[in-house]
Parts: sequence; C-alpha cells; structure tokens
Amino acid sequence: MADNSLTIEKLEALATQDVFLANMLRRLTVKTYSDFVEVLYDDLKLATERLEQNPQLHLEDEEDATTEKLLLILFGFQYQASHDAQSGGAVDITVELPKRGFKWIGEAKRFKSVADMREGYLQLSTRYSPGSGSLNLVHGGLIGYLRRSRAAKHVADWKEHFKEQFDSEGTTYSDCNRRGPWGFITEQEHESLGVPFRVWHFCISLHFAPKDKSARSAKKYK
Repeated sequence: MADNSLTIEKLEALATQDVFLANMLRRLTVKTYSDFVEVLYDDLKLATERLEQNPQLHLEDEEDATTEKLLLILFGFQYQASHDAQSGGAVDITVELPKRGFKWIGEAKRFKSVADMREGYLQLSTRYSPGSGSLNLVHGGLIGYLRRSRAAKHVADWKEHFKEQFDSEGTTYSDCNRRGPWGFITEQEHESLGVPFRVWHFCISLHFAPKDKSARSAKKYK
C-alpha cells in the first residue's frame, strides 16, 4: 500500500521543483533577520515579475493603486503587508513577520524622473524608522514604478544621481543579482542611527506602447 503521508523530506523534495513552495518553507523556518530579508527579496522579485507580466493592466494606476497590488501579492505569500503604516511617517510598504518580530520598510514612487526617487530616498533615510534585525545594520527598499521605455537607462541615471547627491565617505554600491540592470544596492551610514543603512533600489517596468497593427487600432491603447 502506497504511503501518502506528507513528510518534511517529501516537502523539501517537492520544493526543489517549485519556487513558491520553496519560498513558503523558507518563510516558515526563518530564524534570523538576514533569512527574512533574503526570502522577502526573492518574493518581491516574483511579485515584481507578476506585475510586469501584464503592464497594460496598470497603465492608469496612481502610485497607491500599484502599491496595493504589490501588497496583495505579498499578503498571498503570508506576510503581514501594510500600506501607510506609521513609523516616523506614513510608510508606503511595511512588511512584517510578527511571530519573529521582523520588519522591513519600502518607499514606492511613480518614477517619472530621478527627482521622484531622490525624494523617496530622503524619506527612507531621514524620516522613517528602518527595518532592523541587529544593532549594527538597518534595511529598506526604494521601488520605482516606471512607465517609460529604456528602464535600464533610467535606473542607471538614478544611480549616477544618487552618487552626486548622497555619496559620502564609506558609501558602497553593489550589483543587484535579482533584478540585474533594473536595480542596485547601496549602503551608507543612516543619518539618525549612525549605523550602516542598506537599501535595495529597483524599478518595476510597466511601460506599454505596442506598435503592432492590432494594438494601433485598439482604442484602449490610443
């Protein structure tokens, strides 16, 4: 008679073939803040790719509407994900695992220019209370909703602008292995706390301007 019981070993074997199951198991077994951030960022990557899959559905969204869609996906991943939670101000994105006491914050902007991202970074770095798992490092994220073409160029422009506006002694820059040319990571001293502040900057590319014949004739794309 076949053994149909579900064991940890069977779940782990299934998870090697299913990223959603793998991430669920990781969330359930989080022990450190570093573990929490790693699986959250992998889940944010999945959520971002889901939104990018059909950009035509988000063309008319205001900033808050796109943020709510992102949070709904994270809620489906079993996070406690909030919009406008208070933490030194109304934070766009607060993600928590209450059972572990872990929190991460993100600021989301409609990325029309580098000025939008600059204001978002100022909010993150000078107003809001960042997420933390230790006394020596704090975390945050800056997300740009980009509806313009050439997303990689706009992210590169923001990185250069960041260097001009915020670079200081000890600031470091890292490539983004999750989003490639559509993201990067910075680390510099947090103004209020005086410890390193690590921020994941990335865009969600929602540009949609098809040029094929059927799209040209469709009223909704005019």
